[in-house]
Amino acid sequence: MFWDCLKGHTQDVRCDAKQSSTNGSSSAHFACDDYLDTFSLTRNDRKQYWSMTLDRDYSIFWIFLSIRCGQYAIHIQKEFHKPRICSQIERTCNTTTQSEIVNCNLDNYGPIEGNKIIIFKLDHGALQIDEIKPIKFESWNIPLKNHSGGDEGKKILDGDVDTYFVIEARDNATWYMMLNNSYKIKWILLSIRGGEYEMHVSKTLRHLNTSTLCKLLKLNNPATKYHIIVECDKEFKGNSIVIRRIDEGPLRLFEVHPIICPVNHYGINCAKCRKACASCNPISGICNLCNGSLYGDYCQHQCPTTCLKTCNQKAGRCQSCREGFYGNYCELQMSPAYIKTEEFINNPGWASSEAMVVYKGTST
Repeated sequence: MFWDCLKGHTQDVRCDAKQSSTNGSSSAHFACDDYLDTFSLTRNDRKQYWSMTLDRDYSIFWIFLSIRCGQYAIHIQKEFHKPRICSQIERTCNTTTQSEIVNCNLDNYGPIEGNKIIIFKLDHGALQIDEIKPIKFESWNIPLKNHSGGDEGKKILDGDVDTYFVIEARDNATWYMMLNNSYKIKWILLSIRGGEYEMHVSKTLRHLNTSTLCKLLKLNNPATKYHIIVECDKEFKGNSIVIRRIDEGPLRLFEVHPIICPVNHYGINCAKCRKACASCNPISGICNLCNGSLYGDYCQHQCPTTCLKTCNQKAGRCQSCREGFYGNYCELQMSPAYIKTEEFINNPGWASSEAMVVYKGTST
């Protein structure tokens, strides 16, 4: 699935967010703006809740939720119908917020359909949500280079878990898709009949082995349709996804959707890169490049003020120093001394004030 990510309203799912109260500075829409470094926050009180109304009914299998510790009930409601419980969760206060996938596909009975998601806080206290996003199968528009199964095979990509493609071969039944480009892949939404399977992500359809193995799946009941999020054992970069049945029986697939985020988005929910990042890894969200004079995996640290312009993004070492400072972090201050011009030329990291007067680390 190629995410057109949620915005607070969103490109693929527009939402109208509301909350029971506010602390005066945190809007309800911050919980669905695609940023994990913003959040909605209610008053510290009883019976607090947050809700989002979508532009139409959706079949919701899972909900990505990053929320503060507490006890919660999550409901999905269809217009003019009573809300249905998706899940009740309790989060301990080991950390400020915790991210997870909440499963609304209980006991594989299928998704809950609705256009409204409501989160009730069951205990006393403020309700803080960093981000919430419904995860669903849908038709997607990444240009495919190829896939097996011809026109019938397209049913696996139509967003409808009631249509399917089946390969009747009894041994090693296999289906593949080839994307138009190589992408980093960690998660795949899968709707499939029970059995034992290998899933591979590769740059070629040849030489599939342990190095291309995303996941081994053992889904016990062959008569059951399973809707699952497959998390690969590691991050892959490739353009080919292969599903092979390794026990005896046909391969019946309903949907296969790799989660591939747009540029400058990351994670299973395709959140926007942190505002301090100029770009980030599409899986982990670790910043590839920081904005301004920042450094760290998430651009969370300020470069030393004695750095000239920027510093090394990983360690914070200064690339060059302001006049009068030296050291890896420009933490040492120089004292004035006369030295030979050639000594200055051989030490370009030193800063000069006049042609023959420079600063060096030790006084004369």
